[in-house]
Amino acid sequence: KAMKAARPKPKLDTTFDCPFCNSEKCIEVLMDRHKKIGTLRYLHEPVDVYAHWVDQCEELNQREREESSSKKRRLDDDSVSESESGESDY
Repeated sequence: KAMKAARPKPKLDTTFDCPFCNSEKCIEVLMDRHKKIGTLRYLHEPVDVYAHWVDQCEELNQREREESSSKKRRLDDDSVSESESGESDY
């Protein structure tokens, strides 16, 4: 009987999706087996990183505006209820 040729092992992926921003195939993994070191590289261009940073800043600022707005509404509601009860700090 003829011997069957051994099949090569399937190659594992070296690029992965980012678990933080959900970008697809943007993280590359490099393994240096001799030095026993693994390296991750984020594959976006600098302009993409900058745009993502700007988006995060805008989101944070929007959240802060919403929080301060809701805090102001609560303070306004409290002052209205005090004036209705006839109580005043003056």
